[in-house]
Amino acid sequence: EQKAEGEDAYFFMQKKLDDNYERISELEKHIITSEVERERFDREQSSIITQIQEEHQASKSTLLDSLNDLKDTLRKKREEFEQKDALEASIVELEELLELEKQSHLTTLRELERHHVRDKQAVKKEMVDEIRAVKSDLISKTDE
Repeated sequence: EQKAEGEDAYFFMQKKLDDNYERISELEKHIITSEVERERFDREQSSIITQIQEEHQASKSTLLDSLNDLKDTLRKKREEFEQKDALEASIVELEELLELEKQSHLTTLRELERHHVRDKQAVKKEMVDEIRAVKSDLISKTDE
């Protein structure tokens, strides 16, 4: 009877051992499957991350190009405003100079008109004097 119990215990232990080997085999298969799945997942994630980084870099490059274009436009506008201010200052200065020249021209015209009037009066006086001289010469000749 002890032998039968020993055999039963042996079979029981053998069955337990076989069950444990099966469980170990299942767990090893599960580990291998999990590792394969994890490697596939890592590759997918790495691919997604690479794609996102490339898209980010492309977007960043586009935004930097836009920023540089806007900076160039801003610089050009500032230069245009500076040129505009300089031109406006130049226009004001030229208008003031033109006004001074206009006043000078008017003064010169007035002086020329006065000089012309004086010359006319001098010519008129000279003619009157000549007419008087001729008249007096004629009167003296007619008296003779």
